Amino acid sequence: MNIRTTRDFPVNSRMTNLALPDHADNEHIGEHIGDSTGFLLLQVSSAWQRTITAALRPYGLTQAQFTLLSGMLQLSEHETYVTQVKLARHTCSDVMMTSQVLRTLESRGLVERNPHPTDTRAKILVLTEIGERTVLRAMPAVNRIDMDFFSDLGEQRTVFYRMLHKLSAHDPCAIVPDQSTRVPQIQFIEPTSHAGLRQ
Repeated sequence: MNIRTTRDFPVNSRMTNLALPDHADNEHIGEHIGDSTGFLLLQVSSAWQRTITAALRPYGLTQAQFTLLSGMLQLSEHETYVTQVKLARHTCSDVMMTSQVLRTLESRGLVERNPHPTDTRAKILVLTEIGERTVLRAMPAVNRIDMDFFSDLGEQRTVFYRMLHKLSAHDPCAIVPDQSTRVPQIQFIEPTSHAGLRQ
């Protein structure tokens, strides 16, 4: 059996001319990763999620749980029946993830899933009294964190907000921004019809 070494293979002349960019050495890798817009956006997003997670901990909620509970509260204001599919679309959440989180919320007595009167394949989602109280009590903390986190932007927050919407425009789940010049608060605002539950 003949054993061939690397010297037996022709060398592509283009391969010999390959050179790493000047910033590819270890000394500069960190610096240039930090210059990446996507990497910085990921860092900001991760920091925001950690802050929200900490704020929700006293209420016994995760970010995903709070998102679905507040989404149910919003939908119940103008929808006769809130279903899992409607909730997933409204909160831009994965349907399977939505189902898993709802099962957890149901086991904790925060959500009920009742038969749909006309669609046997669907379930009507209903916030229990304790579920409604929990999400309403958590909303001020989330709103405060959202405002405080981006407060360093000052007057540029309006521009930043619109730029984020522009970047997310390709997402079919993206929310169309308000055309006014003000920066809207996070959409977890307490509905007025639930004022009696804030005691």
